[in-house]
Amino acid sequence: MIVDFETKCWEEDWEYILKTNRLEKMIDLNDYKFSKKRLIINNVEDKSEVEKYANKKIAKNIIDEFINVADYEDEVLDFFEIPKSFKKDEGYKYSISELTGIYKSQADFLVHFSSDSILIKKINWIKYAIEIYNSHNSIKVVSPVEGRKEKEKIDKHHNGIYLTNIFSDQCYIINVNDFKKKIYSEKNDDLNIYPIYGGNLFEKRVHNYLRVHNFSRALIGETIYYSMNFKKLKWFKTMIILFQND
Repeated sequence: MIVDFETKCWEEDWEYILKTNRLEKMIDLNDYKFSKKRLIINNVEDKSEVEKYANKKIAKNIIDEFINVADYEDEVLDFFEIPKSFKKDEGYKYSISELTGIYKSQADFLVHFSSDSILIKKINWIKYAIEIYNSHNSIKVVSPVEGRKEKEKIDKHHNGIYLTNIFSDQCYIINVNDFKKKIYSEKNDDLNIYPIYGGNLFEKRVHNYLRVHNFSRALIGETIYYSMNFKKLKWFKTMIILFQND
């Protein structure tokens, strides 16, 4: 079974990911031997500076490769039959990294963590997630739960697994072949669950696909993650990088 890991960075968070030990922690907490570990770089001001630090992570065997979205974006849009006009949509910057990661992966399964998401403890949830996927034809995404309150609710009322068609791009595992299909143009009127500023973003496109075809995302109650808003950490960004410098 070939399973890739990916995360992404952009101008506002690349230093957290590449100048501290956060990236290796994100990977290590999954307790799984990934076939490839990949960083996706998007929307950064100094591409060469970011690549310099990404190459340091490669030299330490923390990741195997990095991808610059700008090198593939037209190719990716053509592959998924998404009009180039999408580049003008506010949702583009929230989508093209994920689409590029799926396009470039040659694995059976792809584990994705947004840069601000991380498991709270070390746990091999991936083997169980693949078992869930393989045992239910209607399940297309499997994810940990965000926070202990969600875990308690799922454990109490849903026997440890909760099915929903609401998709989150914070962390998930998908079958790559499922998501390499032309599935990102489904229409659905239930759009109020995603922020207006995000436009027709990746999350909304996947949600539409799940809802229209009666597919589900499974949430695993035994595995918890949390997300950190890097924008709110700006005021002590220098301190974090200084004391956690890799």
